[in-house]
Amino acid sequence: MTESAPLQGRAFLVVDDETFVRGLVVRLLRGMGAWVVEEAADGGAAVALLKSSEYQFDCVLTDFAMRPRNGLRLLADIRTGAEGLKRNTPVLMLTAHSDAGLVWAAFQLDTSGFLVKPPTRASLAERLEKILSRPLPVKSADAYRQIAAVVAQAETVETPPTTAPNTVNAGTLLAQDTARPAAATAEPAASGPEFQVALDKVREGAVLSRNLLATGGGLLLANGTQLTGRLIERLRDLAEVDAAVATVWVHPTTD
Repeated sequence: MTESAPLQGRAFLVVDDETFVRGLVVRLLRGMGAWVVEEAADGGAAVALLKSSEYQFDCVLTDFAMRPRNGLRLLADIRTGAEGLKRNTPVLMLTAHSDAGLVWAAFQLDTSGFLVKPPTRASLAERLEKILSRPLPVKSADAYRQIAAVVAQAETVETPPTTAPNTVNAGTLLAQDTARPAAATAEPAASGPEFQVALDKVREGAVLSRNLLATGGGLLLANGTQLTGRLIERLRDLAEVDAAVATVWVHPTTD
């Protein structure tokens, strides 16, 4: 790979029902030297390509809101290994700011990242460099099936899943992170000293003093979760789409 062609030798699948946006992303990827760029207009067509293509895709870039199968359902299919799909395939969610209510489910399903559309060459290159250099570990298929069930119940774009099952905490789905199980979706009262801090200022190792909730009330991380570098990085990506997570409440840290 070279600086002018950072994606040389890589294969991508772009999924979006908007021809203009899909074409823009395809052109950007090819302009960065991508070896293969396939296209699909919805999640169902994407699954068919993932099953039949002779290429092993390095990343799937998918929109949220599509018909008849949306991006969340596609992500759920990948993470649960539906129809024999490779479960650890990186998935970058292309979003509009109006999609904030959807990010809870995508985060729980371990999307590799979020990117506001339409993307620029610089923003796309930066996000893909992170995704391809540090693949996100995935858990067992069973760990994702509860979230997939919520997604399936709200598959149409008019009824996005925004609330979390009480027993699910995104931190438990991250192989390199530990988190206290969530007892309820309601935010518990803080215990001990705490302060609110912006994500760009939060320190690695800080411990949440309150549940972190997405827009719509979905639980992202439970009170007591320790914020590793990987979690902080993922939350910063998410905050570009959902302002509700731009700040967190944490207990004071000691050096």
